Amino acid sequence: MGWGVELWDKQPEIEKRTQDGIDFIANVRTLAAKVAEIERESATKLAALANTFPTPASNSLFAKSWKDVVSVVSATATAREQSSVALMAEVCQPLKTLVKEKTQERSERLKTVAQLHAELAKHAHVFEKVSFKWAFHQCVPSWHSKPRHYRNGKCTI
Repeated sequence: MGWGVELWDKQPEIEKRTQDGIDFIANVRTLAAKVAEIERESATKLAALANTFPTPASNSLFAKSWKDVVSVVSATATAREQSSVALMAEVCQPLKTLVKEKTQERSERLKTVAQLHAELAKHAHVFEKVSFKWAFHQCVPSWHSKPRHYRNGKCTI
């Protein structure tokens, strides 16, 4: 994620855009974590519900159908639990790591940009001082320099 020197004047936009991207990833992670939590709660409730109803002892068609319904509810509970675990492991954890990495990378790059801006300001100040001294020495005659000519208030050499 190289920002490039050509973007030096776009620093505020880059800061906002990168923070917005990190916030978006964090929001996606939060949503996925809440979905996983709901799935886990649903699985727990479905499993408890399936265990609440006793299985009829008879071998009638209704008893067999009842066992099938309860087993479908139990299978759904198991699937939701597995979905919750997979969502946490395969989505939430990697996104958490990504947010941490990108936040650290952004922080380091912003420090570098701040240092470069400080150096640029220092060099600009030195340049202004040197330019002023050079212009002053060009236009102020001294006894050991060649004579200067002035036209319309400006020094010409």
